[in-house]
Amino acid sequence: MRAVHSNGASIESLKRSRSRKRSLVYIGEHPGKTMLEISRGTGVSYANTWGAIVGDDKKYSKKYSLLGMGLVSCELFENRHVYKLTREGEKVFKMLKENPGLFE
Repeated sequence: MRAVHSNGASIESLKRSRSRKRSLVYIGEHPGKTMLEISRGTGVSYANTWGAIVGDDKKYSKKYSLLGMGLVSCELFENRHVYKLTREGEKVFKMLKENPGLFE
């Protein structure tokens, strides 16, 4: 079971990580993409994209990863893992689009 954090914790996590923020925005604008497609689309290395979305408990905490915070879901589609925003992720994405300075 994934922990869902309050919007405040999500915002703080996104403020601390440009990779998380870029990944969240990209997934919001391009739902159903694979990790590699997200990495290429954001210009963020695959390792940092993985850390931002899934977490590795080294540089990126699993607890504060996009999956760990419940902002993104992973689904198997045509034998590929694809990522989409959850309802909570859609709320944060909308806040980010409406108030970009909030995440600086």
